[in-house]
Amino acid sequence: MKTLAELKREAKSGILEGKFIHHSQFGANLPKRLQGWRKLIDSNSVAIYFLTSDGKKSELRLDKASLVDYDGQTLTIFNAGYRDLTEEEKYVMNVWKEKSSTSQFKAQEELDALSDGSSTYWAKVFYFRKVGYEYLMGFNKQRGMKYDTIMGKVQDDKIKGTICMQYQIRRVA
Repeated sequence: MKTLAELKREAKSGILEGKFIHHSQFGANLPKRLQGWRKLIDSNSVAIYFLTSDGKKSELRLDKASLVDYDGQTLTIFNAGYRDLTEEEKYVMNVWKEKSSTSQFKAQEELDALSDGSSTYWAKVFYFRKVGYEYLMGFNKQRGMKYDTIMGKVQDDKIKGTICMQYQIRRVA
């Protein structure tokens, strides 16, 4: 296995080219300019660049090394994976459930709904911010994590999930 840093160095050297072999969004409908072998022409701290068939620079962002595998022949980019809540996260969620299930909180929720108020929303925000687990609200990512309220799991950038895209890589020198 090679590192992302090695891929970026090799991309700058101009000795590599890549070809899509899987893309979860486009599938078989990959735009013509992104099909076939394309030369890697540059890189920076967060991306590598391909030359498209129409002569333009195409950026492939690689923000998280933990979601990238590169072995010299295949480049695989993963979506962030999901994990169960840790014991600490379960505790934080349980404390919030207790706070938000009181009759006083429920009454305030009704008032907020009738008056277009937001005091219960802000109570939730302040609680999760104060304990340092703002991502458990499910609104924003924090430290590469975000709670999925439907799945009841945390999406975590440190965990490889499904394959987002994959390239075959070869040397052209």
